Amino acid sequence: MLSVIAALASIAAASAAITADQVTSLPGWKSAMPSKMWSGYLNVDSSTNRNLHYVFFESEAGADAPVVLWLNGGPGCSSMDGAFEENGPFQPQADGTLELRPTRWTQRAHMLYLEAPAGVGFSYSQNPNDYVTNDTKTANDNLRALEVFAKGFPEYMANDFYISGESYAGVYIPTLANAIHLSGTTSIHLKGIMVGNGCTGTEVGTCSAYGDMYRFEYMGAHNLFSMSQLTAINASCTGQWANPGFACRMALSNAADVIGNINIYNIGAGECKGGSPLSKFRVNTPFLNMLHKRSLARSVDSQGPVACIDAGVMTNYLNTPAVTEALHVASASKYWGQWAICSNKLDYTSTAKNLPRDVYPTLVQNYRVLIFNGDYDACVPVIDNELWTQGAAAAQGWAVKSDWHAWVTPENQVAGYATEYSTPGNGSFAFTTVHGSGHMVPQYQPEAALQMFTTYLSGKSL
Repeated sequence: MLSVIAALASIAAASAAITADQVTSLPGWKSAMPSKMWSGYLNVDSSTNRNLHYVFFESEAGADAPVVLWLNGGPGCSSMDGAFEENGPFQPQADGTLELRPTRWTQRAHMLYLEAPAGVGFSYSQNPNDYVTNDTKTANDNLRALEVFAKGFPEYMANDFYISGESYAGVYIPTLANAIHLSGTTSIHLKGIMVGNGCTGTEVGTCSAYGDMYRFEYMGAHNLFSMSQLTAINASCTGQWANPGFACRMALSNAADVIGNINIYNIGAGECKGGSPLSKFRVNTPFLNMLHKRSLARSVDSQGPVACIDAGVMTNYLNTPAVTEALHVASASKYWGQWAICSNKLDYTSTAKNLPRDVYPTLVQNYRVLIFNGDYDACVPVIDNELWTQGAAAAQGWAVKSDWHAWVTPENQVAGYATEYSTPGNGSFAFTTVHGSGHMVPQYQPEAALQMFTTYLSGKSL
């Protein structure tokens, strides 16, 4: 009798997913789906009908695999970038077909992608006032979306849960993790976070008014302009980074002239053509503003509407009517209009000031925290995240557990460098670089990213 009850419970759990949201086929994919997929909306506010679009891929590793939420940044950029360009199972091609990504993270985890806040991608609200938002509102909406998702997919959300992402998701991820922690919810079994090339607040790091200090130190160290120009920058800008005077602005402009159209998201990838880096990364500094103004005179090329981001193929695919029908978003098209990798609908205010001071001490004591950074990224340079993790450890008295060391691929090639700290409680704290990667680590170094992801989920250290 007990076995019959258990079997019935298993059947009920297996059918608990939101049936109407299941995607049984995708345009451009002719074979059986590599794993189950769902796409639809999570309502986070019924009074304004505010809805966040999600895509969920079942893991190929089995039902007990952890669930990982992936968030892209901006603020205002879509996590479909992660799903279709970085670590999801499908890679759109120029002819409209899909290829199976060999380094898909669904080989290790159930992958959930959320377009947030409302106004990004296919996410929308029927009240345009909802597009005026900030870090706190975004964290609360993301928490609400997860609670709604947990009700629709209880059989998956009983598993271990992690959050990962990149860029401005360096704000989204810890603020969401902190909201989960403070909520005391029992429907989300948060175990840790992985933050890549991330922002840390308005008062500190690359995404603050001091961002150019990190960028020019990084670019000077990589000889993108001369040592004499770096000396001139330091002489003119020291103490003025937050409010640069005329001499500082001229020194930055002279260096920018020498740097040229290099890909700010991956200095090893060659020339950056067309568009505007600010379309992808919306923090304003004198240097990024210069790049923005210069780009206005250049036409957008076939790489896509955002400079240095190869998004054209994905954008075309996601705007195909058959695709929006398959993803169950077409009926709301009057609200989202055209899908774009980054939104121009938002009036977004960054309100998180200093996450290493205000949030990370609590997270590190309770959860496994991995900070990673591609070492070819000039937009959020590796030196920023190395320095703040070092500083946070020193401020909290977390001793070095594993000193700076190389971690290698199965072929014994250096994949990056890592360090780990001894921490109190049940958490952990580590920093790693990914060698040869730019801003989007799973896209630029997919094999190393998958290895890092696998090692992290296994509870091991790099």
